[in-house]
Amino acid sequence: MKHMVKIVLLVVIGILIFLGINAAVYFSPEVKAHQRGVLVNLYGKHKGVQAEEVLPGKYLWFLSGFDPLTQRILIVDIAESNLELVNRGAVEGKAGDEMSSVTLETKDSEIIHADVSIWYRVLPEQADVFVAAVAPDDILSLISNTARSIIRNKSGYFEVEDIFRGQVKEQIIDLSKKAMNEELNKRGMEVVSIEFKKLVFSDEIVAKLTEKTLSAKDIEINKNKTLAAIETAKKIEEEAKGVKLAKIQKAEADKRSTVLASEAQVVKARNKMEADNMQANGILAIGKAEAESKALELNAYAGDGGERYMRIKIAESLGEGMSNWQIIPENMNITAIAENFDKAINVGLLAAQNTKRSKTKK
Repeated sequence: MKHMVKIVLLVVIGILIFLGINAAVYFSPEVKAHQRGVLVNLYGKHKGVQAEEVLPGKYLWFLSGFDPLTQRILIVDIAESNLELVNRGAVEGKAGDEMSSVTLETKDSEIIHADVSIWYRVLPEQADVFVAAVAPDDILSLISNTARSIIRNKSGYFEVEDIFRGQVKEQIIDLSKKAMNEELNKRGMEVVSIEFKKLVFSDEIVAKLTEKTLSAKDIEINKNKTLAAIETAKKIEEEAKGVKLAKIQKAEADKRSTVLASEAQVVKARNKMEADNMQANGILAIGKAEAESKALELNAYAGDGGERYMRIKIAESLGEGMSNWQIIPENMNITAIAENFDKAINVGLLAAQNTKRSKTKK
C-alpha cells in the first residue's frame, strides 16, 4: 500500500514538473526581431526600468537569468508606425480635434489646413528611455501635438503665396522634421518622414492668388511681346542699314565705273590725238621729203650731170612701164629694141628740158 502511494506521488510530481517546464517555456517572454525588451524590476533597491538592452530571443524563467517573480520584460515595437492627421472626425475614442488636420499659419497671417502623414518609430537603443518617458496610450497624442505645434510654427517663416505655389513645401517639412526629432529623441523616439498629402486653402486665398497669377502672366505676356517688338525693330533696322549700305556700295561702284569709263575715253581721245599727230607728222615728213626730192631733181637739171640724170630717170620710167604692163614690141630683135629705147629717152629728155625752160620763163 505504502509502495503504491509512493509511486503515485512520484508520478504526480513528474507530471507537475513536466507541466511546470512547459508552462515556463510557454509563458516565458519572447522578444521578436522587430521588437526590443525592457527589463523592469518590481522590487528591491533597483526598482523600476533598467538601462539594459534586451535583444530578440526567448527568455526562460530562471534559466536565462530572468526572475518572473521579481521582474518583468516589457515588449516595445521598434518598427515604423504611421499617423495620419486628416479631417475625419473621432477615431477609436479619440477626440475629433486630436486626429484632425494640421493648421498652418503663414508669415502674412493666412491660415492653411493640411492633411499630414507622419512615419515614426522607437529608437532601438533607447527603448528603456521610451518606456520610462511615454505611456503606451500617450504615443499618438504626443506625436500629433508635437507635429501640430512645430509645423504651425515653421510655416510662419513663409508667405502664403510661396506655399500655394509649392515652392517651400520641402523646406517646411525639413524644418519640422528636425525640430520634432529634437523633442522626440528625448523620449526615445524619432520621426522618419513627414508628408503633406493635401493643402486646403480658403476660397478667398485661392481667388486672390489666382488673380495675381493671371496678372503676372499678363505682365509676362506683355513683356514677351515688348521684347519681341524690340527684336523685330532691331531686325528691321539692321535690314534697313543693310539695304542702305548696299545702295551706297552700288552708287560708289557706279561712280567708280563712270570714272573709269571717263578715264578710258580720255585715254582713247589722247591716243587718237597722238595718232593724228603722228599721221600729220608723217605726212609732213613725206611732203618734206618729196619737196627735197623735187628740189634735188631741179638742181640736178641745172648741174653738169643734168642730162645724164634725166636719161637715167627716163630709162627707169620706161623700163618700169614695160615691166609692169609687159609691153614688148613685136617683130624687133634686141638691137632694134635698144635703139628705139634710146630714141625714147632722147624724146623724154627733150620734153623735160622744154618743161624746165617754160618754168624758168614764168
